[in-house]
Amino acid sequence: MEEVRAGTAVDLWSGTGAAIHVKSVALETAQVGQPIHVRGVLGTAALRGIVRGPGSVELAPAGWRGN
Repeated sequence: MEEVRAGTAVDLWSGTGAAIHVKSVALETAQVGQPIHVRGVLGTAALRGIVRGPGSVELAPAGWRGN
């Protein structure tokens, strides 16, 4: 079952150091544990993250290659 679908709103977050949360939109469809690209609602550059649950994407560490 898909956890995040392209075009849906997601919460992009990072818990390392100071915690941040950014409202974003999924640019592709992915399941939990898979890499995904998202774009912030303010039109920021596409960022790479890891789907952690429905509507939840953790910002991938710099240099992360994923599976």
